[in-house]
Amino acid sequence: MPRKSPIHSSSKMVRYFAFRGRLYRQQEDRPSFANIIVQDAVPKLKQTHSAFGDPFPKAYIYDYRVIVLEGRKSHEFQISCKKALGLGYNKILEKFGGRWNGDIVVMRIGKRNPSSPVDMGGKDAGRADFAVKKFLSRVNQSSLAIRPDHLSFRRY
Repeated sequence: MPRKSPIHSSSKMVRYFAFRGRLYRQQEDRPSFANIIVQDAVPKLKQTHSAFGDPFPKAYIYDYRVIVLEGRKSHEFQISCKKALGLGYNKILEKFGGRWNGDIVVMRIGKRNPSSPVDMGGKDAGRADFAVKKFLSRVNQSSLAIRPDHLSFRRY
């Protein structure tokens, strides 16, 4: 369950939620979990900009829905990435077999409410890594605007 920490504004109370997501940062050597802060007033899956730690706050964020199939179960994730000139080379994603500039943020999507993220658990790290590896093999960073609605990958 996400943590709630309300703050007061001039007209109404605004609630913030912290969801645990997986970050693939360009400055780090391995992916890590981090809290992604989102506001209650706008769609939560469109607020991943708080997790990107780069000097391009105005760059457009591309969101992809990825489904990882494991036997009879399916796990849905949102992969968010930026496209801008000057983003630094990501060493983590080179280890996954792809060339990428900038950070990638992965959030797990809830089954009951597909418009809201949920906290990622321990086994989700492997699933998210698998989804990012397959995402890198399927999507080229130079053509992010041309994209499929959903990507599905089978993991055994």
